[in-house]
Amino acid sequence: MTRKHTLQALLALAAIAGGATADTTVIVQDGFGDGDRDNDLILDGAATNPSDVGVPWYLVRGDSDVVPSVADDAGGIGMGSALDVLTMTTSSRAFAASFDPVTLEQDGDRLRVRVFVRATEMPVDPTDGGLFPTANGDRRFRFGLYSSNGTPWLPEDTGDATLTEDDTGFLAQIDVGVADGNSMSLFGDKADGILGGSSVSTGTSAADSSYFLGNSTRILEMILTRSGDNILTAITFNGELADDGVADFVEDIQAFNLPYTFDYVAFGTSGASIDYRIDQVLVDFTRPDSDLPQTDGFEDGDYDNNGVADAAINDPGDIGFTWFESRGTSSFDVTLEDDSAGIGTGNALAPFSITTSTRAMSAAITPVELVNDGDFVKMAFDFRAVGFIPSSDRRFRFGIHSDGGTPVTSNGSSETGDDVGYMVQFDTGASAASTATIRGDLPNGLLSGSTRSTGGTTELPEFALDDNDTHRIELEVRRRFDGDLGRDVNDLRLIFDGVEATMGVDDGDEAGDDNPMSFLFNQVSIGTNSLAFLDYRIDNVEIETNAGVEPTFATEDGFEDGDRQNDGVLEGAENDAGDVGFAWFQSRGNSSYETDIVDDSAGIGTGNVLSQFSITTSTRAVSAAIEPISLNTGDSVTMEFDLRLRGSIPASDRRVRFGIHHDGGTPVTSDGSSQTDDDTGYMVQFDTGASAASTATIRGDLPNGLLGGSTRSTGATTEDAAYALDDNDTHRIALRVERAFDSDLGRDVNLLTLTFDGVVATDGADEGDGAGDDNPLTYDFNQISIGTSGVAFVDMVVDNIVITSDAVNPCPADLAAPFGVLDLSDITAFVSAFTAQNSLADLAEPFGTFDLNDISTFITSFLAGCP
Repeated sequence: MTRKHTLQALLALAAIAGGATADTTVIVQDGFGDGDRDNDLILDGAATNPSDVGVPWYLVRGDSDVVPSVADDAGGIGMGSALDVLTMTTSSRAFAASFDPVTLEQDGDRLRVRVFVRATEMPVDPTDGGLFPTANGDRRFRFGLYSSNGTPWLPEDTGDATLTEDDTGFLAQIDVGVADGNSMSLFGDKADGILGGSSVSTGTSAADSSYFLGNSTRILEMILTRSGDNILTAITFNGELADDGVADFVEDIQAFNLPYTFDYVAFGTSGASIDYRIDQVLVDFTRPDSDLPQTDGFEDGDYDNNGVADAAINDPGDIGFTWFESRGTSSFDVTLEDDSAGIGTGNALAPFSITTSTRAMSAAITPVELVNDGDFVKMAFDFRAVGFIPSSDRRFRFGIHSDGGTPVTSNGSSETGDDVGYMVQFDTGASAASTATIRGDLPNGLLSGSTRSTGGTTELPEFALDDNDTHRIELEVRRRFDGDLGRDVNDLRLIFDGVEATMGVDDGDEAGDDNPMSFLFNQVSIGTNSLAFLDYRIDNVEIETNAGVEPTFATEDGFEDGDRQNDGVLEGAENDAGDVGFAWFQSRGNSSYETDIVDDSAGIGTGNVLSQFSITTSTRAVSAAIEPISLNTGDSVTMEFDLRLRGSIPASDRRVRFGIHHDGGTPVTSDGSSQTDDDTGYMVQFDTGASAASTATIRGDLPNGLLGGSTRSTGATTEDAAYALDDNDTHRIALRVERAFDSDLGRDVNLLTLTFDGVVATDGADEGDGAGDDNPLTYDFNQISIGTSGVAFVDMVVDNIVITSDAVNPCPADLAAPFGVLDLSDITAFVSAFTAQNSLADLAEPFGTFDLNDISTFITSFLAGCP
């Protein structure tokens, strides 16, 4: 199944769920199925679909020598009834339908008119003998979108052409019959007669031998899109783009009163008598959702997205951000240049400042709100200084901000005085001062006003911009709960060519920004301050965030990516970047406790492992979120991993512990977390070294301290010394929880099984009835943990962690909150998971593949509803 077909299937599902998509509104839709052209309840011909009422169409440029009716054109256009028009004059004859005014007021707003049309020339036209016009067939069928300019015509057929003399709009024209230079064009139609008045070129005109109106069906479209003060124009022929252009604000729109607001659609002929049938007329309005581009490579050649190219157009689809000069325009030149010989990826933004005043470029981004622990936003780009580099202290600057409610929408903006966020300052050239610094950017002048220290400073010269090389620069802002402060903070990290240059450690407590400037960001900026001369290039700008994105979960972890927390900071060698695994956090304190990723090829033998080294008797553990698992009767979940003790082994009773839990609604998202006191589930306790006590035990882990708080017996205990951790060998350990019906008790219980090197060590036999946990602590699991408690010295490594479950979601379509309700959020979650080939979307056999079977299962479940 192709990606295109996948998308079509999902779009169809979205239509079932909520009708038209949220950002597109149908303005006019008429297939003439009711047989009533003007909706006066008197049929004008064949009625193939009485429910297709459509809109009333009136003649507005003369009503003589034209005969409209409705005919069944199933054998022609093929969609039942169509409007049949016989024309016996070369004068303009136009049909129009009005609608409530629609305004293209924002960038990206789009208004489209689409028609299905074919020429008939039957019965024989007395004017041209039933033949297609040739020389006079040049662009004679016309359609367009117009503004009545406050003087709407009467809702009836009229021969008074003066009623539309002040109307303006946009007009598409196509040749009828085969003529010299067959073409299709789009013009601005200024006052003095719609469909036949004076025209204003938009540069949208294409010549092609296939562009003509003939007896077979043609699908024609005209598309108008707002871009700054201009209107981008496009025409399509049978679904393919014929040509596009632009209506310029000053030269066209303002000069000729071309509209941004439209209130009617028209079609007809001018300059030739042509018989034709028209059907399936559609006018729709699209407003893009709030998602702005998240990347910019400048390959569309248009950095300010005003429709006027600033450089070669290498990829018109690379629209990117809309950049404005946001801190003055004098002594500041901005353009695009080909930097293939420098940065090496085609076009680059080329700012050139020769003033010590602040000069900056800013662009709006999709608003990112850091709501939860671990949410982050990252700004990254390539930078290259060109030619001479002035020696100056921290004068190249960039940052990510909140615009304070006043977005930058034009060059020379004065809207940045209320912006707040974070900025980075770099030295250019040699400097004795600090080389790179992350500052809090307070209101009072973007990239130049009041700032606040975050402690994020480096004096290492390798992080200065003192050469003409290309450098990859990243600023990350990550929200995190600070257990010492008892509130959320922002961690700040500056990455330079893949290496951490500095991070924010405000007030010296390693908390980042203790008094966050903002958790909301919707603007990025790049510029200079107090630097008299800098010519530089910017390219490949990227905004990355995980905020608002449902997490995807691994099912196993071999630690070969070298990244314990999955935050991009390596704690060990990167052997396999694709082995992302779980995100592990120190969940029970972090003092006297070290966790690293180390190579244990000589021990466990599979490369990297997670190392835990505790020198405290307090509980110490790492925890990771897993995909939520809910057990129904007969379902099970298993946690399995390799464990090896290193060095000396303390003789201690049941002190190495691990388990599978539900997080109680407070997931662990940072080291030293205090979020585990409400966790509930099952844990295993192992003896280390020789001990007279029981060797291995499965306990119910009650709230009040993960792996170290209150527990409840499940009767699952062994005293066999074979199951003690009393050597430095690698052991494969597994805990299985199975929900089962207990016929003696008449209710479900949890069966618990501990396996040690492939042998059952013990299983739950609470109250001696062989049922496991008779009073299940939970059937829901979303977290795993490994650690120690009550033992003063443990050095251990774990690896090859695998979570397996045969639990089946009883409602496969219920993928997103609010659970129990099927809505557009579930469709969005499925589309995201399917695209990413995440297991959440792997709903049907063959499992491990993502195909039409998964989509069909989702659609069937969605339409059936949740049980």
